[in-house]
Amino acid sequence: IMDKNTTKPAIMDKNITKPAIMDKNTTKPAIMDKNITKPAIMDKNTTKPAIMDKNITKPAIMDKNTTKPAIMDKNITKPAIMDKNTTKPAIMDKNITKPAIMDKNTTKPAIMDKNITKPAIMDKNTTKPAIMDKNITKPAIMDKNTTKPAITGKNTTKPAIMDRTITKLVIMDKDTTKLATKENTTKSAIMDRSITKLVTMGNTMKYVNTTPTDNTMDMRHVIMLDNPVTTATTRNVIMPR
Repeated sequence: IMDKNTTKPAIMDKNITKPAIMDKNTTKPAIMDKNITKPAIMDKNTTKPAIMDKNITKPAIMDKNTTKPAIMDKNITKPAIMDKNTTKPAIMDKNITKPAIMDKNTTKPAIMDKNITKPAIMDKNTTKPAIMDKNITKPAIMDKNTTKPAITGKNTTKPAIMDRTITKLVIMDKDTTKLATKENTTKSAIMDRSITKLVTMGNTMKYVNTTPTDNTMDMRHVIMLDNPVTTATTRNVIMPR
């Protein structure tokens, strides 16, 4: 079935019973692999159809103004959802069933490690996705106008370094470039690999240097906030190496 203003018919492979449906103003039909019964649906103003791997029954859905379809790995049944104005689809690893969600104005998708089922969430105007270590199930949330991931406040240039057994991240104050135990200090909080909670920062802090034994924390030494920013008075354990 040819739509108006097209010059070529749909090329049908043997054992295919339905033709490719072509949208207006496209010049090439959808190329269908054998044993596939549904054609690729092409959006307007695109010039290339979706390339479907064999044994995949749903086509890649292409958004307007994109020129490349989503490349689907075999045994994956859902296509990559591409946002408008992006030129590259999300690359999905095998055995991953959800695609990377790309925000507008980003040019690179989130790189997902195998055995991770949730993609990295990218903020607007960032060009690099969050790099997730294996066995970590939540991605790094990136602030706007930063080029590196990580749990940084706005306008920071260095991310938090996560150890593989630490499940929560260091929160950095705005306009500082290092992890803080105190606002605008030049020394950072060093996290031991067996520690899962972090130092919380306030406006004014006094801290006690401890000498722990066997890399364990002395729970008696705490940070005291002189003038806490919030109404709640909190005590936070210093985590020396």
